[in-house]
Amino acid sequence: MKDKLRKYLFEIVVIFIGITISFLFDGWRKDREDLKTTKSQLIAFKNDLNRIREYIELIDSGYMETISTIDKLRNREQIDEEDFVWLIWQISEATSDAPLRGFAPYLNQISKTNSLNVFQESNRINTLIVYIQGLIQQENELCKMVSDYTAQTIWPKLDKGDLLNKIVKGDPVGRWGSDTTLVFSEKLYSIETFSNMNADLALVELKLIRIVQAHEALKRQIDRLKEELDKI
Repeated sequence: MKDKLRKYLFEIVVIFIGITISFLFDGWRKDREDLKTTKSQLIAFKNDLNRIREYIELIDSGYMETISTIDKLRNREQIDEEDFVWLIWQISEATSDAPLRGFAPYLNQISKTNSLNVFQESNRINTLIVYIQGLIQQENELCKMVSDYTAQTIWPKLDKGDLLNKIVKGDPVGRWGSDTTLVFSEKLYSIETFSNMNADLALVELKLIRIVQAHEALKRQIDRLKEELDKI
């Protein structure tokens, strides 16, 4: 009887150990699969960061051109009609897009990845993500400020014949796009063309400079985030 009990007990122990090992192995395998998936996601995330950084530089090249054009006007230089229409389109439409706004939810999704916590760099990664989200929010607010101010203060001063129509119909793709029907006159514009616009353009220029500065900080944080991702 005792021998049978020992035999049954031994079999139960063996079965228990086998089931336990099976569960542990399945858990280990799932953890490895999750880790592999997370690493793949982070590699894709790093590639996205590279593209975002390039996109920021492209945006800034447009902002710097706009700032340069505002400087010309405020220094009482003349610019042609095409450049003037492009300037107004940039400060009213390009800024209203707040081009990096859609990047914030994606960052939030990455920071909530549970398996990210297995890496010792996770706290630094999440801290950088929060900082980057803050800079994107700052950019969003500055862009809205510029577009709103342009709509409320500068647009009412632009009622100069066909000028408004050309601004509305302006196509930004490839400057104006290959299919544009816009025909620009040879008229030159200066700060004296419009009443009391010097202070308006000075404020817009200041906000654009703040946007570019926010982008510089954003690029630095993206570089730091990429360095942390390289350690994983």
